[in-house]
Amino acid sequence: MEESLPGAGGAGTMTAAAAWRNLAQLANCPMGDATGARIAAGLSSAGTATQSSLAVRNVLHEIMVDTRSDPDAGAVLTGLSELVLSLDVSILAAVIRAENDLDRHLDFVCAAGERLPVDAMVRFATAVASAFGREYPVPLQTLVERLAVRARTLPSPADREADALLRQQLVALFRSWSSRQGTHPRRETQASSRTRRRKSGRASAEADRILEMAVECNATGAGVWTALNEVVEEGGTGTVIDRIKMAPEDSATAAAVMKRIGTPQELRRLLKREPFDGAAVDALLRGLGLSAAKVMLEELVESTERLTRRYLMDRLARFGPEIRPLIEGRLRDQRWFVQRNMIALMRSAKCLADSPTVHRFVSHKDARVRRESVLWALENPATKDEILARALGDADPSVLRPSLQAARGGLPAVAVPVLARRLLDADFPPEFRVLSINLLGRSGSVLALEALLHFAQNGKTLFGKPRIAAKSPEMLAALAAIARSWPTERRAAALLAQARKTRDDDIADALRGTGIEVAA
Repeated sequence: MEESLPGAGGAGTMTAAAAWRNLAQLANCPMGDATGARIAAGLSSAGTATQSSLAVRNVLHEIMVDTRSDPDAGAVLTGLSELVLSLDVSILAAVIRAENDLDRHLDFVCAAGERLPVDAMVRFATAVASAFGREYPVPLQTLVERLAVRARTLPSPADREADALLRQQLVALFRSWSSRQGTHPRRETQASSRTRRRKSGRASAEADRILEMAVECNATGAGVWTALNEVVEEGGTGTVIDRIKMAPEDSATAAAVMKRIGTPQELRRLLKREPFDGAAVDALLRGLGLSAAKVMLEELVESTERLTRRYLMDRLARFGPEIRPLIEGRLRDQRWFVQRNMIALMRSAKCLADSPTVHRFVSHKDARVRRESVLWALENPATKDEILARALGDADPSVLRPSLQAARGGLPAVAVPVLARRLLDADFPPEFRVLSINLLGRSGSVLALEALLHFAQNGKTLFGKPRIAAKSPEMLAALAAIARSWPTERRAAALLAQARKTRDDDIADALRGTGIEVAA
């Protein structure tokens, strides 16, 4: 096979051995003595690597990229590893930087990350960072070196896993460093990259990789915190937390990361992000305690997203009664929906209703606020009877309905005249009449009888006897209630006497249900 000249390229036409001979020629090194260290010395002493950096770079590209399918490339890669370890970093950086074609450059650095032995990869990483003016923080170097030690020393199959992880991290770093400002003409500027990240809501791959390695190796430092800040600022708190979940329980790095991001400020930022990430918020809340409640209340007041508000109501309620002072402060807000939500939160957090607060809102102009106030007050025996009596007189069905349901357990004496009057109002909701009649009947109070007679009786006959009202569900319920609770009362007894004579099966059944015998 005819050998290509240095720099000629030709993917698929160059063997690794031939490319190595070309490199030896550039270094003026006899082939019989062409070790990696000797070639490195030759390139350095003759200044070839600096003066003809593109030619050297092209030959290295042939070895790294164009000879992937060469089965005999192993020995050459071993020599190349020695070369990388022997060259001064500044010289190696000049060679790496010599390529102006971005695609060709990325092929080269990615191939290096995939094919070089571990020690040479670590050295190559330092050169790539230097080539493109990227800071290679000491903590990050430590992380990479620890992964390299694992890849060299751990027994199989863990050694293969460590090696694969190291290569994955370094390839990602090479791509990130090589795609930043100040390199090739086709490269995007750092500013535009940041703008694009903001629009996408994703931090750089480099920052993600640094965090992943930090958690993996249980290491911290300035470089890790810089990466953490970048990920968090770009909305990646959920990603950080996912990394932490994968760490061992005793990981010092995981604990330190959670301590740094577990702040009210970060909670506020996370609550405002869309889409809402409840799992990430939950992870932050575990370390914040009651200090998070103020931030959550602020967001509950201002959020326009129902899902977010529902989540916040649930998590705030878990604080229990100790959250009450914070809620009471928010009740001064005059917006009806804020007051409604705060009262509902009082109830969910098991804060006992108190008369001053309940009386303030049970007469609120907005029925939604009144309803929440009533529901809250009904759960406290100290306020239940009084508020139930007021609520049964409310004109709004949304307030009346839960009040009637609560009265099923017993209608307080103070509420009987209220419900009796309300039942006779023209605007009383028809769907609540039968239930109200039954409640009044079970009360046993004579104050309820007048209202029941209104539904059971329709005036008198010419002979002065009571006339039974037209049959309806309300009439049947009222008649049964009268028979059950007031069978001997003068007006009731006269009406029941007429009812016993009826031939109507429904009326007969209503009376039999109370134990009164009717005509056969």
